[in-house]
Amino acid sequence: MDRCIRASICALLVVAAACAGDVDLVDRTQPGKLKKQALAGEWYYRQTVVGVPFTAGITFVGEQSLLERVSWEISEEFLTAYRTYERVQGAERPSVLPGTAYQGAPVAAFKILKHFDVVREYNTETGEQTNVLTENDTDRPWYERRYLRVDWSQNLLANFDFLAGGATGLGVVAQPASYVVTDPNDPDAPVFGVRRGDGWQDTRSPQRWGELDRIDYFDLTLKLQATPETFLLWYEDGTTEQWPACWFYEFGPWDCASSTIKVRSSFLRVPESDYVPLYYPDNYIARDAAGQAIRVTWDEAVGMRRCTADEGPGCTPVRIPMFDWFGYFRTEREAYDRDYELTEEGRVLLINRFNIWQRSRDAAGTVIPPALRQPKTIRYHLSERSPAALFPSARRVGEAWSQALAATVHSLTGVAPAAPLFEVVPNTFRADEDGIADFGQRNGDLRYNHLFWVDEPQMESLLGYGPSAADPLSGEIIAADAYAYGAAIDSYVAQAADIVDLMRGDILETEFIAGENVGHLVAALGNRAGIDPAERRAAADRAMRDGV
Repeated sequence: MDRCIRASICALLVVAAACAGDVDLVDRTQPGKLKKQALAGEWYYRQTVVGVPFTAGITFVGEQSLLERVSWEISEEFLTAYRTYERVQGAERPSVLPGTAYQGAPVAAFKILKHFDVVREYNTETGEQTNVLTENDTDRPWYERRYLRVDWSQNLLANFDFLAGGATGLGVVAQPASYVVTDPNDPDAPVFGVRRGDGWQDTRSPQRWGELDRIDYFDLTLKLQATPETFLLWYEDGTTEQWPACWFYEFGPWDCASSTIKVRSSFLRVPESDYVPLYYPDNYIARDAAGQAIRVTWDEAVGMRRCTADEGPGCTPVRIPMFDWFGYFRTEREAYDRDYELTEEGRVLLINRFNIWQRSRDAAGTVIPPALRQPKTIRYHLSERSPAALFPSARRVGEAWSQALAATVHSLTGVAPAAPLFEVVPNTFRADEDGIADFGQRNGDLRYNHLFWVDEPQMESLLGYGPSAADPLSGEIIAADAYAYGAAIDSYVAQAADIVDLMRGDILETEFIAGENVGHLVAALGNRAGIDPAERRAAADRAMRDGV
C-alpha cells in the first residue's frame, strides 16, 4: 500500500514539473535594449540635413558633413564615436603605445541610460528561477553586462565642419534638441539594419532591437535648434547694446525666431573592400628608369633638351599634370613630418571615385590587372516624390553615364560590358490605406545613392548639389547624392518663360516692369503649390487675356 502511495506522489510531482516547464516566458524587459557586441567594429558616419524651415537662412536640404570612420567607446555614462584615423597623417599614431588602439577626436556622443543583463528572475535565497525575464543591473559590474539602453534623441557633440552645426558664422548658434520618435511607422523612427546577401533587413520596432546579434547599419533622425546670436554694438559715447544678428541679414523673410533643423545621422559598418586607391596630385615630377628627376633646359642650338647630371642653374624638372589637367574631387589631408612638420609633398591627395569592379585583388591581396577584372553596376535611386514626368530624363542620364563607364571598361579589358554599368531606378517607397508599407531609400541613408528631387521651397536653396561620401583613408565613394531643387528650378523656368514671352511681344514691357503678369497668375491660382508648370502658364495666359 505504501509503495502505491509513493508511486502516486512521484507521478504527481512529474506532472507538476512538466506543467511548470510548459509555462511561457514573460518578458518584462523594456523597449530599446541593444547588445553591446552589435556595436563593435569600425563604422562610417555621415550627417545629412533632411528638413529645413523656409525662413531658415543657414542651410538647405541635402547639405552633408564629411564622411568619418569611427569606432564606439562604451563608458558608464556615454556611448561615444571616436575617429579611427588621423586628421593629420603621422601626427599622433607614432606616439601611441604598441598594443593600444589609436583614438582620434570624438564626433558623436549619446547618453547611456542603463547597462544590464537579460535574465530570469530568481529567488535570492534558493536560486530558483522563474519564468519572468527581467533587466538585471546589480549582479555584475556595468562593463560586464551584455545590454545597454541609449538615449538616441540627441547627439551631445557639436561638429563645426558641418554647416548646420554652426560653422558658417551667420549669427546663429546650433544646439542639439531632444527628438524622440517611438512609433516605428514614423519615417523619422530609428532604423537598425542587417545585411542579408545583396539586400537589407531593417528593424524599426524598439521591441526587437535587442534580438540583433549584429548590426550593419543604423540611422537616427535628430534635431538641431538654431538660435539667432546677439552681438555687442558700441556707441561713440562708450555705451553698448546687444543687437540680434538676424536684424542685419541682407534680404529675404528671415525669421528672428529659433529654427528647428532635422538631420539624419547615418552609421554604416565598414565592409571589407579591395578598392585600389589612386594618388592624384596636382602634378608630379617625371623620373627616368633609375628614379632620377628628368630636368630640361632651353638650348638655342637644338631647342628644349634634357639636362646632364652636372648641369644645375637653368634646368627645370619636368612635371606631368594630373589634377592640373583634369580635375576630380579629392580626399585631401595634411601630413606631418617630425623634421619639417606640415609639408606640401606629404599631403594625402586621393581621387574620389566609385569602385566599379567586382574584385580588384585576389585572395592573397595582389592587385588584379584591370584587363582581368569584371565590372559591376552603380545604381542611383530616385526620391519618393520625384515627378513622374522626369523619369524618362532621369533614365537617359543613367544611360549616358553607363555608356561612358562602358567605354572605360572596354578600353581596360577589351570586352564590352553586357549589363548596364550605371542605372537610375525608382524609389521603392510604397504606402497604402494602412500606412507606409515600404519606406524605400530615404534621404540621408548611407546605404544608397540618390538622384533626389527636393520638392519643398527653401530660401537658401541651390539649383543642384552633388555631394559624395568618400572614405577618408582611400577616397572610395561609399555613397553619393545628386540633388535637384524643384521649387528653385520652377522659379527659374517661370522667369525664363516670361523673358521669352517679353521678347516675342506676348507681354508688354510696361506690364512686365509693373509685374502685372505675376499679379494675374497669383490671382488666378492663389499661390497654390504642386501645379504643373504648363497648367500655371496656361492659367497666366487666360488671366492676362481676361484681365483678371
